[in-house]
Amino acid sequence: MWHLTITNQILLTNTYLHAWGVEFSADASKLYLSVYNSPSILQFDLNSGNATTITGSEISIGNISGTYCPGFSGATGYLQRGPDDKIYLAKCGSTYISVINSPNDAGTLCGFVDNGIYLNSKVSTFGLSRSIAHECESTGLKSVDKNELFSVTPNPSNGSFSINFSENNFRGIRVLKIFNSMGEVVYFEKVDNSETKNVSTNLAAGIYTLELNLDNQSVFKKIVVY
Repeated sequence: MWHLTITNQILLTNTYLHAWGVEFSADASKLYLSVYNSPSILQFDLNSGNATTITGSEISIGNISGTYCPGFSGATGYLQRGPDDKIYLAKCGSTYISVINSPNDAGTLCGFVDNGIYLNSKVSTFGLSRSIAHECESTGLKSVDKNELFSVTPNPSNGSFSINFSENNFRGIRVLKIFNSMGEVVYFEKVDNSETKNVSTNLAAGIYTLELNLDNQSVFKKIVVY
């Protein structure tokens, strides 16, 4: 079980009734808030560390649309940051979810897209993943820093790199996937339990997300190809 201790809390000076979803940008400079009965998605700049200044930085980055939730007074759902560091928003009754493409950027530069991802005729409710986004993985016995499991060198690379396992944290066959900025799998390979794996790809220049998976446990790293 996770036991969290809150320290250095900052209380916003406004009250947000029916606040529903909340998520931080990857660099922790921005806070995003969705309100259950409001279509407007809010952004706050956290850089000052001052409650009054943070509250005063509130800006709407856009509105959701196309929702339909009979019997509910609102339709704005949860926010969650994905392994690609984009933030996703559930829209109850919609065949789309919204996406914030560049959450580290201020205001409309964050790239909010109302109908960001089509659900292929499926319909969103209020939720996304039930897991809490965090920067470590749990073995069931202790928390393990993902940076201790393996390293990628060189990074940035020209598309060829090595995965070095610092310890035999994962045993047996590992599944390696690489995702582009659209969340598409652009590379897939099964990796044995050797200490070093050399990977050669023909990826175009850009930023990618590497996922290593074993027994339904996934660890993610950003990789850059030049």
